[in-house]
Amino acid sequence: RDLRVEAKTAMTQALHHGTFAEDYPAEARKLGFSEQEQGAIRLQAAFDLFMKDAAKRKIANATINTWRQQIGKFCRDMENPAVETVTRQMVTAYIESYRTEASRASVKNALVNFLSWCGEDGQGFCPRAHFHGLTWRRIRGAKPKPTFLSVDDCGALLNALVLLDQKKQTDLARTRKLQAAYAVALFVGVRPVDEMSGLLWDHFDLGKDRIRIPAEISKTKDERLISPIPENLREWLKRARYRKGDPIRPMNYRNWRSQIKKAREVTKVKNWCDDVARHTFATYSFQHFGLEWTMETGGWTNPNTL
Repeated sequence: RDLRVEAKTAMTQALHHGTFAEDYPAEARKLGFSEQEQGAIRLQAAFDLFMKDAAKRKIANATINTWRQQIGKFCRDMENPAVETVTRQMVTAYIESYRTEASRASVKNALVNFLSWCGEDGQGFCPRAHFHGLTWRRIRGAKPKPTFLSVDDCGALLNALVLLDQKKQTDLARTRKLQAAYAVALFVGVRPVDEMSGLLWDHFDLGKDRIRIPAEISKTKDERLISPIPENLREWLKRARYRKGDPIRPMNYRNWRSQIKKAREVTKVKNWCDDVARHTFATYSFQHFGLEWTMETGGWTNPNTL
């Protein structure tokens, strides 16, 4: 019994010192650590390698800057332990140290991206997929988790988007463009701020069955082509009767949000979150067309954020 206690104590100390994979290779393999002597790498060293790898991939500059700030702070606050000693409980406690759900969600995404990368075959700094599915205690009154709309809710919202003219009569031309713009958000997941704001009818080609998202308005700074155009979206676009040079969304982002809020009040749609249209696109697209098409169409660069 004393020998077992002594062995357990020694293994625990090795974990804390970052030498577990080297000192106990057989046990390390059973626990899913790399067979290489990489387990002892420290957080900061792993983070430096992660950022070098990120620079080689097509990651948006805004995302890289966020990672540099959030993950760098995590490494400092944790006092730079060995990667393999970081536990789910430690990460969860760190996430819960933030005071808002938005900041918690943002930090969680950054840390899971980093720690999941640490567990990949090319690194092997910690067990594979050890940090997927992290949860934390919700802040009372916080914004709801991401959700998606039912098919019936999508139809109800689209039909409830109505613009009136000065005589309080339906402005049919602008109404149809507003509905078509929301259909673009629902059916191909265009981001609502920069991408939707810069999208013109010139970027749509119904004859060639494609939509072009130019690099200058794309969040990832890469042009993407969406093809084929979903048939439902094609019908909404035809009804709108856009002309060359017309913006797809007939108003600014603030008024757009206001019109969607009114439609939601009319339809009494309950399932809701920020950017629910993009979440809805991702949900149905993944189910019907798979991960690759969904990422390419919606402009995601990392499947962990999808």
